[in-house]
Formats: sequence, structure tokens, C-alpha cells
Amino acid sequence: MKNKLLMKLILGLAIVSCSLLIGCQCKHETTSKATCTDPSVCLSCGAILGEPLGHSYSREITAFASCNQEGEVTYTCERCGDSYTAKVPKLPHSGNEKITLEAALTQMGEKQISCNLCGKIITESIPYAGSSVDNPYIIKSSTLYKDVTKGEGEQYQGKYLRVAGKVTYISDYGDLKGYYLYGEMGEGVVCWVNGSELVANTDSNVEFIGFVQSLGINQIELTECKLVSDVSVSVEPGLSKETAIELKIANISSKHINRWVSFSGEIEAVVPYGSYTWYYLKGDAACLSEETHEIGETVNFIGEVVSVGELWVSIIDCQSR
Repeated sequence: MKNKLLMKLILGLAIVSCSLLIGCQCKHETTSKATCTDPSVCLSCGAILGEPLGHSYSREITAFASCNQEGEVTYTCERCGDSYTAKVPKLPHSGNEKITLEAALTQMGEKQISCNLCGKIITESIPYAGSSVDNPYIIKSSTLYKDVTKGEGEQYQGKYLRVAGKVTYISDYGDLKGYYLYGEMGEGVVCWVNGSELVANTDSNVEFIGFVQSLGINQIELTECKLVSDVSVSVEPGLSKETAIELKIANISSKHINRWVSFSGEIEAVVPYGSYTWYYLKGDAACLSEETHEIGETVNFIGEVVSVGELWVSIIDCQSR
């Protein structure tokens, strides 16, 4: 009896070893079809014969984003019918701006936007003057000096100023040059500029933008100063239509919001929007334009980026270039 069991065991091991050596002998005549999520398998032996196909989603815009509401996109698998929706953020208001209250050092300003998209008039705040290098407080150097010597200088501390005056004296301090726009060395208004090269001569009328680093009894020091002419020359790309950044749609990111870009793409959907038209381009760009174009047409646009979402970028004021 023991001999018979031993023989059966040896025979079983031999069969398994043989199968491992020569592979599965199943002809896989009965198989299941692969689906989006499941592989194709042999119904006889269970062998995996093919990988899952994966979903193939088509996109349909089921609600269009506007200034007042979010949009929605529905994705549906063309093979299995699986679907999901994704939200599109509201668009920012865009249109002509009118300043109704000028910003000051101690008072925020106000502006109104007549939105070209929805027709509403929106009121927005303007940051305090002097809050950034792009929003400096404009003042004459003589006025600044007099305010400081009268004990009214604290309002300027830590602010960016655009100071106008005549260069009365030029001082050197290491790799810095100090341009006095009022007074002489040791007292007055001095603008410190990085670098040893002259940017202005004595007796020349200039304007500097700089940061108020320190206030003394008789001296006001501004650091990180640049001539206004230099500031205007070194404008960042994309701040105007003339300096639009040329990009592929896929490379437009959140850092390009409120920047002008130039790009190309093929129109895959056209949606009227008041007196404008939304053109949806392959590559996930939604472009608002007054021009007339057709589905399938390749366009070369310049426009201003207003939002960058997970689904596409929204670009307004699009014009052919």
C-alpha cells in the first residue's frame, strides 16, 4: 500500500515538472474578451491572454463657465459607458476699468470694471500706494524730505516710492552708488543703485523707483533703486499684446495668468457667447474672440490668459496674428 502511494506521488511530481518544462498544454479555445478594466482570460485554465483595454473617454461640455457660474464637462467611455463629471472654474470679469478712488499711502483705492462678458459693473479695491514695485507712491524728493524733517516720515517707511528730483551729489559705497536727489552727502534723499556704473549724472533730472529702507532725522535712504526709464525697458514679457509670449497650449500654466500669449490650435467646438464666441481648441484651450472661425480650422491667436484649470486654460480677447 505504501509502495502504491509512493508511486502515485512520484508520478504526480513528474507530471507537474513536465508541465513546468513544456508549458501549459491548454489550447485556450474558450476565452473571455478583454474589457476596459478586466483582462482577457482562458475560461478553461485561467491563463491571462491580454491586458485590460483601459477606458476611452470622449468629452462633452454640459455647462459652460461664465463670470457668474461654474462650467461642467462630462467624460463618457465609448466602450463601457463609464462616466464622470468635472467642474470648470468661473471666469474672472474682464473689461474696461475706471478708477473711482485713487489709492494713497494710508487709503486703499477703488476701481470699477464694466465686464465685456456679462455686462455687469464690478467694484474692486486697489492696494495701498507704495505696496509693491509695480505700484509705487509718486512724490517729489523735496516733498519727501520736508515731510521727514517735520516728523511725518513714518508713513513712507517700508513703502516703494517713485521719487523725482535733480541729482545733487553722487556717493560710492562698495558696489553701490548713491544718488542724492535733494540735499548733500549726509542729509537729503539718497537712492542706492546696485553696480558701479553711472546711471545718471550730477544736475540731471531723474526719477527713481526704490524701497524706503531707513528714515533718519535728515536723511531718507531708498534701496533697490532703478531709473524709471530702466524700469519701463525691463518690463516682463507678456504684460502687453506687443510682448506676448509664444507658447504651446500644453505649456501655458498658472504663472501666465494675466499675461498675453501667442499660440496655435485646431478648433474642435464653437459656442456663441453674446457678441463673442468661445472656441475650444485641441490641447485644452478655451478662447474668447469676436472673430468668426469654423470647426476644424487651425487658428493662430494672441490673447490674455485669465484662468488655468485642470481641464483647460481660458484665454480672452483672442485675435488672429
